[in-house]
Amino acid sequence: MPPPASPAVDLSFRSGSRRSIMRALIPALVLMTSGCLSDLWADASRKFPAIDATSSSTGTTSTGSSDGDESTEGVQTVTGATTSTSTSAGVSSSSTTGEQEVTKPTIAVFTIEPSFLSEAGPAVLHLEASADVVAVELRVDGVLAQTTAPDAFAYEFFATSAAMANGEHEFEVRVFNDDGAKAVAHATLTVLAPPAGTERCTFAEQAGTMSWISSVVYETDALLAAGTIATDDGLRAAVWRLDPDTCAPLPGWPRTLTQWTAHFEWMAVTSQAAALAVDDLGYLAVAANLGAAPLSQPYLALLSPEGSAIWEYLGSPGDEIAGVAAARAPDEHLLAVGSRVTSLEPISYDAIVWSYTPSKNHTVVNVLSAPLQADEAPDESNTLSERLRGVALHPSEDTMVLVGERTYRSKVLPAQRERAFVARFSPDGAYLGQWTSDGNWTLHDGARAVSVCGDSLVMGGWGREVDEVNPLTRFIELDGTAADRRPELIAGTLTRGIACDREGKVFSAGTQELLGDSNGRVFAFRDADSPLAYDIKHGGESLDGFNAASCDERGFCAAGGVQTTQVKIQAFLRVYHP
Repeated sequence: MPPPASPAVDLSFRSGSRRSIMRALIPALVLMTSGCLSDLWADASRKFPAIDATSSSTGTTSTGSSDGDESTEGVQTVTGATTSTSTSAGVSSSSTTGEQEVTKPTIAVFTIEPSFLSEAGPAVLHLEASADVVAVELRVDGVLAQTTAPDAFAYEFFATSAAMANGEHEFEVRVFNDDGAKAVAHATLTVLAPPAGTERCTFAEQAGTMSWISSVVYETDALLAAGTIATDDGLRAAVWRLDPDTCAPLPGWPRTLTQWTAHFEWMAVTSQAAALAVDDLGYLAVAANLGAAPLSQPYLALLSPEGSAIWEYLGSPGDEIAGVAAARAPDEHLLAVGSRVTSLEPISYDAIVWSYTPSKNHTVVNVLSAPLQADEAPDESNTLSERLRGVALHPSEDTMVLVGERTYRSKVLPAQRERAFVARFSPDGAYLGQWTSDGNWTLHDGARAVSVCGDSLVMGGWGREVDEVNPLTRFIELDGTAADRRPELIAGTLTRGIACDREGKVFSAGTQELLGDSNGRVFAFRDADSPLAYDIKHGGESLDGFNAASCDERGFCAAGGVQTTQVKIQAFLRVYHP
């Protein structure tokens, strides 16, 4: 039966026990019949459930803050990177009526390791929560970053550069159980990375009477370089394996061709390494030239990660190798590019492409010569030159992209122009097409290097009107065209190596020649329209320059080449902060 009318009673409580609730109800209860008392008791029980036990923790903890109008009871907050242990009654105070008990989840550990970064790199979150947790929610700097099951929780924060990551970063985790109850914890990461372009480490070869680096490649746990060391016996192709953090040579390196080749007759021949690539299994493809130009012979070797020769190839005199790339596993093809001498007086070349299958000892050779497109004049006497300089595997399709320079002469205007060009091949050597610059920035331009940049490719080279060259970067589309470009007004500078860091900044390394002096020059930019992130000159009044560039997965970029000291010309490499 419904209760009779009763005086108004204030039942708004933030917290308290059932005994407090009952004190407030007594004046009303005495007015009711015994038959209605049980109904009112049930109604009050539904509106005012028993208050739950709260979580407590040791270590660096503080009381959690409320989210809107949510109750903060049972909320645990862990600050900083201190590992905190949490204890809890786990069960709410129970009444004599046998009501269902409610359990709060707990967070035992929520840390980020390391809690301080002084350079680009990762920091990993660690979470340990009670077994009743069914969902985890993570916010990074106030933004929801992840919602997942506790067993699937994993989060890595990556500091990419001072410009993008310096400062304090706050991480908040919320865990929930089946009842919807939650616990909250916090952790803080501090990043203080040096400015972009700051030197991280350097390497200079001390052995030999002279040395230089022609190619640089990062792999998972090392920085590799290929070049040449001059000994008392002459020039020898060499490969260095360096510590990626300190630039120090690893034990047993460098290794020269005389140490890995199985052919005694090649040990005594002059050799110079031109390019280097690493396949998915860690094997090294080393491209070199044996003998003296212009009648040198192209050499390619596949080395084990330890530097032992697995397979070797020697090509024909007059062919020069300039670049090499490896296909994706399980495809074992190696694609090398370069040029073939077609005339010694005056000197001229055709572009040449080699596709190697080491396990089958099989080689496919393709030659590219003018005319390559319909709008250019024929070259019956083959006096126009085409030279390929670099090659890279496209990141999103099974295509090799080749870049270089060629002499172009249109049907309309007989004047000859030097132009950059792009060719595409399948890894097994099938020709897929080409693109030639239309000279939309300067009368003459060329390409010396190509690299993966995110899901596309960039190529670096030069442009000039008459004599003075300036750096020119082009962005290669999926179809192989490269009309979009970015010029730099850095007089006398030619880009020889190009790469992209983790943020997508383009890193360019080359040589600046002014008034008989040459210096290494590196610069970087975020996109075609942004200002330079940095522009650095290396060297003095001597022979210095960079020939190659590479960036690792953390964003550090290396430039390799040569520097001149008071003692000798030596292979030189410098690594820069992103």
